[in-house]
Amino acid sequence: MARADKQKKTSEPSLRRRRVPDRAPAPAPGLAVVTLELRSAASLRVRTLAGAVLPARLAPGFEPALADECLRDYRHVLAEIGADGEAVLLGALQTQRATSRDAHDAVELRGRRVELRAEDEIRLCVGKSVLRMDKSGTVRVTGQKMTLDVAAVVRFLSALVELP
Repeated sequence: MARADKQKKTSEPSLRRRRVPDRAPAPAPGLAVVTLELRSAASLRVRTLAGAVLPARLAPGFEPALADECLRDYRHVLAEIGADGEAVLLGALQTQRATSRDAHDAVELRGRRVELRAEDEIRLCVGKSVLRMDKSGTVRVTGQKMTLDVAAVVRFLSALVELP
């Protein structure tokens, strides 16, 4: 019976949890992949893939808005770890396709829905033609000629329509 109890005890998983160290060992100087954990006016903090938390700063040319985007989207960043343990952020690692130009210098966006948002104004310009939309709700189309090709009905819903 003692043997059966001994087998029972060894076959049961341990109820104790392993303690995860609060602090991972500091990484060796060199290149590392990190994620941003904190960004404020006064400080920047990153975490290595091994779990070490380090103070950081942006390399010259690293756009602060890109750092904000990396923090928000949990994007990986390439950093150089110095001998003092500070990380210098060199650039974001790309894990998705980017919008790019083709051989004819054209950019194409595809999706079920394409949405552009701006705080003040969206302006589309081609040659002498301009489509301008501002935050007050004003939409203005400017150009040399305008053609509307409509297969069904054209409706103008407005309190006032002025035609010169």
